[in-house]
Amino acid sequence: LPFKTPSPPPPPKYLPIAYALTSLWFLYYESYKGFHLKFIPVYTSRSSTLPSTSPLLSLPPLNVLYSGGWIRSTKRRKILSYGVSAAVGIAIAVSKRMPMVWRGCLDAGVTAGLGGAVVSLWWWWGKGVKDGQGWEGDM
Repeated sequence: LPFKTPSPPPPPKYLPIAYALTSLWFLYYESYKGFHLKFIPVYTSRSSTLPSTSPLLSLPPLNVLYSGGWIRSTKRRKILSYGVSAAVGIAIAVSKRMPMVWRGCLDAGVTAGLGGAVVSLWWWWGKGVKDGQGWEGDM
């Protein structure tokens, strides 16, 4: 038939293993090593200094940029923040060109990593509330 679409090939048999490994990889490298140990402590520390820094920075678009280290931070923090943002943009562009089966596998890993990052954010926030002080790092 002229309008019949071809059926896609069956997914590889090792796809569940790839999903699990991708999820574990992102949980460790993105969530734990990237967010929990590096980004979230600085983010929560900088966000705790917002009211005393500038009333202009209390505006929602600017306080996110300040807390993330994109504005009013050390040169090293700015390079890191902009570099990670560029790397994420490149990764998104590359993932859009992947076959759908493997894009889903990558999405599963990213979802696991970002879920762990949310838990990390709650943990650091709770630690700051309990201790009553911010994390001292590269601000």
